[in-house]
Amino acid sequence: DQTREERRTAKGGMLLYSVCRMKYTFYAEDGSHIEAVVVGEGMDSGDKATNKAMSAAFKYACFQVFCIPTEEMKDPDAETPPASEKAPELATEAMRNVFLKECDRIGKSPKCILKAIGVDSLEHLTVERFQSAMKSFKNTPDKSKGKVDPATVPPEDETSGLPFN
Repeated sequence: DQTREERRTAKGGMLLYSVCRMKYTFYAEDGSHIEAVVVGEGMDSGDKATNKAMSAAFKYACFQVFCIPTEEMKDPDAETPPASEKAPELATEAMRNVFLKECDRIGKSPKCILKAIGVDSLEHLTVERFQSAMKSFKNTPDKSKGKVDPATVPPEDETSGLPFN
């Protein structure tokens, strides 16, 4: 059995985190056997998270089944990079469409608003940032409402952001 998830490092990079539940059967020459079910975990920034998890599972199965002492052995998996938290959940397509409609409603470019909320592209819009933007959009009048207070509407240039940040 295997589960995988992406986690963000403290420096903002991405790690794959893999957990494998493995069943090993060890046979003797006479045909007798024992089974061991173990869990292995592995993290990697590339494509080796599952390999690390499988390697750890096998290593610990052998340690337990054959009572291998480990007191002075250096663990080669000790250098796994730490993960700080799960990767943030990205906004759904429906959320992105609502975001675009709100940008159009207030007369601002999506690029300008994304920059103001700290997102580099619509594809990287998270649920958390989307919810924050929606709260701000509620306080922003429509572009067609005529005269509005300039302090409540973002300037037109791309370098400016929302007034409510």
